[in-house]
Amino acid sequence: MAGTSPYVRVAVSAPLDEPLTYAWPEAETSEPQPGLRVMVPLRGRLATGFVLGPEERPPEGVRIKEVARVVDPRPLFPAKMMDLFRWLSSYYRHPLGQVMAAAIPSVHSGRPARSKQEKSARALPEADPERMARLGPTQGRLLAFLEGKGWLPFRIIRRAVPGADSASRGLAAKGLIEIRYQETALEPGSFLAPEGPPPRLTPSQRAALEGIMAARAENRFSPFLLHGVTGSGKTEVYLRAGQATLEKGRTAIILVPEIALTPSLAAQFEARFGDLVAILHSGLTPAQRVGEWLRLLSGQARLVLGARSAIFAPLTKVGLIVVDEEHETSYKQEEGLRYQARDVALVRGRMEGAAVILGSATPSVVSHYHRSKGKYQGLNLPTRVLSRPLPQVEMVDLRAEPEPPEGPLLFSGRLLRATEEVLAQGRQALFFINRRGFASYPVCGSCGRPYSCPNCSVTLTFHSGFGVLICHYCGLVQAAPQCRGCGSENPRHLGSGTERVEAEAKTSFPGARIARLDSDVSGGYRALSGTLSRLAQGKIDILVGTQMLAKGHDFPGIGLVGVILADQSLNQPDFRAAERTFQLLTQVSGRAGRGDAPGRVLIQTYNPDHYALVTSAAQDYQGFVDLELQFRRELFYPPFSRLILLRLSGLKAEAVERAARRVAAILREEARSLAGRGRLKILGPAPAPVVKVRNRFRWRVLIKARTAALGRALLEPVLDRAAGLEDLRRVRLAVDVDPINMI
Repeated sequence: MAGTSPYVRVAVSAPLDEPLTYAWPEAETSEPQPGLRVMVPLRGRLATGFVLGPEERPPEGVRIKEVARVVDPRPLFPAKMMDLFRWLSSYYRHPLGQVMAAAIPSVHSGRPARSKQEKSARALPEADPERMARLGPTQGRLLAFLEGKGWLPFRIIRRAVPGADSASRGLAAKGLIEIRYQETALEPGSFLAPEGPPPRLTPSQRAALEGIMAARAENRFSPFLLHGVTGSGKTEVYLRAGQATLEKGRTAIILVPEIALTPSLAAQFEARFGDLVAILHSGLTPAQRVGEWLRLLSGQARLVLGARSAIFAPLTKVGLIVVDEEHETSYKQEEGLRYQARDVALVRGRMEGAAVILGSATPSVVSHYHRSKGKYQGLNLPTRVLSRPLPQVEMVDLRAEPEPPEGPLLFSGRLLRATEEVLAQGRQALFFINRRGFASYPVCGSCGRPYSCPNCSVTLTFHSGFGVLICHYCGLVQAAPQCRGCGSENPRHLGSGTERVEAEAKTSFPGARIARLDSDVSGGYRALSGTLSRLAQGKIDILVGTQMLAKGHDFPGIGLVGVILADQSLNQPDFRAAERTFQLLTQVSGRAGRGDAPGRVLIQTYNPDHYALVTSAAQDYQGFVDLELQFRRELFYPPFSRLILLRLSGLKAEAVERAARRVAAILREEARSLAGRGRLKILGPAPAPVVKVRNRFRWRVLIKARTAALGRALLEPVLDRAAGLEDLRRVRLAVDVDPINMI
């Protein structure tokens, strides 16, 4: 520590507005590098923190505590990422220490980040003949086994040569073999990778790739919006761009919106790039995530594929960031650090001087608008590969269908006939309904009272596979179907979900092999990969599922997609409801007809004249976005404004309402001082559409500002004033910048 300050600034993983000052331990031999993880005393306990740098002069009148211990021998991320963390903290109004803790896996254990090390060995060339002559029998067998094979892992060596571990130490001491230890890569999933050479690019693919490479020649930030219809080969563009990036000595980040998309993409990237690929997503065990993280940090892996948190991968010299299905709402983190991974990708790309590709068959309305204004460079893939036609999409008006007396109508006559036809052809069908469970609205058959969650202001959902009622908000499980009103046990299961569709499909198509894919049965990464692999191998005839099926998958055998009820996503209290419906229907329709035979899509609806459904059926993206932008402009919603949602919650309904009204009054008072700086509108306070979740009552205030800077200028003084309010002592105030979930 000679010549360095005895004090350090530490960003503590706690709800603190500012970093804290600690004394660096005199006995500590390591230097306090920025980003180094430490454990520090805080309020009678040890907390995780990250060193920001030296502190020349500690605050006066404060007793400085000492860093308890240094956890890791080196920082767990490149120094350049500190700028990204600071931006996240400022933009999303989140403490810096908690930002860093959210980005890095398994930091709260307080143990050093270590992964399973794999031992490998190889024979060295030109061995000394005299040394060869003095080998023992096991050493001789081991050396003979290793010669000419390159690096081999010991898990293979041990099976071939018993006693190899002991013999290897003697051979290494004699300079006849070399031993190394590396972080272990994940075992490949069960999903089958494509065989053969890479496909020939279509003219539009080649033009898109050339546009990306031309912009990358100057190694500067280059944002692209890649608009490609379903089946147009966006993934191959990502693969080629990734290959060119790695060949130039830079690294790449590939983001997908959900774990469901990872198995097939992982197989394709691993087939192309081998051990250079690391996988990061929440489906991995903590040890696996740490292992992949360390492979990236060490440079052993240079391309990462994963869900939203992979944007924080500890890579240096990032040259390419891909955000596949950029329109997906799952890129938004809804708890803690409420970041939008797509937007963070653009910020990191600017900091790294990288190309950022936002890809989608249905780009978000905001991204389309930015492209039209020149903020993003546009790339188009207007046709499917091999000139395959887009599927034929038909609307089925459920108002004209007879309602069955025993329950809701799931399969219209046209859908039943179309399914029988496609199965007779030896092809597959997908049935899509974006709701899991068996019945979404169970009621008492005696008194008519709905089975509601006592903790949340929603009805429970009946799950026949588990035989219980479950709340999809708090997770409450009610085993006995006893009515809370009259006490009878006479439930009627109204509404529908994936379980009911699966059961009805088994009755309607008794000879078909039927499977279901939703979060109740996916069972983690391997189970999910296994189901999708069976579908790809033709071992499933009908697959029933939620939006996990709607994007990214490429299964040539699917000849029919049936949308059971298209209206569900339309009837949401959210200004993006039409956009999400259009995207969801277009994406799920795109799963059909990806093989040699054309595909067919049937969309069942009670509202066939809605513009989101009409334009989706016509596959008219431009027509939809033109209408949607008109509505957004009139109502001052993004892209014509930036939103900040203040969420207030607490255990007492009256206290939450009182706090919400006080915050809204302060907002309007502060807004008057910003008059003339741009359009500013405050909505609320109002109860949330689901007013109670987990026994906490919820109110909201929405800020609409012409620019993000104007919104922050209003927010800062309001939060400062709100911090001292008596009304907020027992109420939680959360700031959600650029909110996605308005419910």
